[in-house]
Amino acid sequence: MKVEFGDFNITDCICNEKFIKEYLNKALAAGDLEEFKQALLSSLKAKI
Repeated sequence: MKVEFGDFNITDCICNEKFIKEYLNKALAAGDLEEFKQALLSSLKAKI
């Protein structure tokens, strides 16, 4: 039996301030500017 997964969207998972802060802190700690910019953009979309 083949299992298929749908597209993952982080904005569905970061639903409150605590999760957004943790997500941004983890992305910043990774040291990759592009990853942090994507995390910031996703966080802003989640807030809208």
